[in-house]
Amino acid sequence: MDNIRKIKYSSLFLVFVFILGTFLYTNLLGWNILDSFYMTVITITTIGFKEVHPLNETGKFITIFLIFTGLGGFLYGLTAFGEFLMEGHLRDFFRSNLMDKKVKKFSNHIIICGFGRMGKVIADELVSYKQQFVVIEREENKVRELVERNYPFIEGDATDDIVLKKAGIDKARAILCVMDNDAENLFVTLSARQLNKNIFILARCSKEASESKLYRAGADKVVFPYKIGAKQMAQFILRPGLMQFFEMAFSEDDFKLHINEFKLPEGSFLENVKLKDSKLREKYNIMVVAIRRLGMDVLINPPGDFRLKSGDILIVTGESENMQKLLKDLTIE
Repeated sequence: MDNIRKIKYSSLFLVFVFILGTFLYTNLLGWNILDSFYMTVITITTIGFKEVHPLNETGKFITIFLIFTGLGGFLYGLTAFGEFLMEGHLRDFFRSNLMDKKVKKFSNHIIICGFGRMGKVIADELVSYKQQFVVIEREENKVRELVERNYPFIEGDATDDIVLKKAGIDKARAILCVMDNDAENLFVTLSARQLNKNIFILARCSKEASESKLYRAGADKVVFPYKIGAKQMAQFILRPGLMQFFEMAFSEDDFKLHINEFKLPEGSFLENVKLKDSKLREKYNIMVVAIRRLGMDVLINPPGDFRLKSGDILIVTGESENMQKLLKDLTIE
């Protein structure tokens, strides 16, 4: 904020003038430090009390100098503070501090860089799945929208390491670089990887030439939104039934069938159990579509004799109520 910067600079300038005035009265006129500081204060603030000691020509020159320099800095800071209050920045300042303290408590959260068209959709999705996240945004109109939606945010430039640290980059589990500019996404990807070696980085890309650069910078996944959208439109023409199924499965409507994934926790009733003996279909009416295990490729349509282990990522489909029941029985929060 410009007014905050003005107040900060004017305050530093006044401190300098107070020190300088005290030094000049003490060393050039031989006064003690308290008298010198008192004389500097009443001169700069133009209170008009009587001089502490009679002034010779040197003292008068010092006083004139302090009046012109100190009073100018004092009025400049006072004007900036008045503008700060009149424009409502004081409220924004306290709100920003409160938000910074709130985000500081976050852990294992998701960072969204940019609250544009993609950022808004992603934030809405994370809210619907009750995921903890914070948005980094610098444009005032988008910040106002974040305030209206009551979404946690950090106001600032995501390319700045200080801002990323404010967003808890060291404790976050993922960062989504979805700004409109490939160069900015590249810069944030590079900074995020340096600040957190283990964080999952997903980056938006609009030019194919930027894809390899983003991967080299440390991105785990690069997404082309326009290409994905175009392919989806083509599939609606080629396979309308299949695409309608997926659309319903991923929609926010009351359609009961959902596709989800979860990590098999240690000590659950499915650990070391063959898929055919898991009774997922009989008890929960849930079908395992694929399994992802560390160090292995994703296993599509796993066989019945596949033995489940803790840490496996199960991709399943079924009714949402049954899925919630399974997650509860597995003691997954």
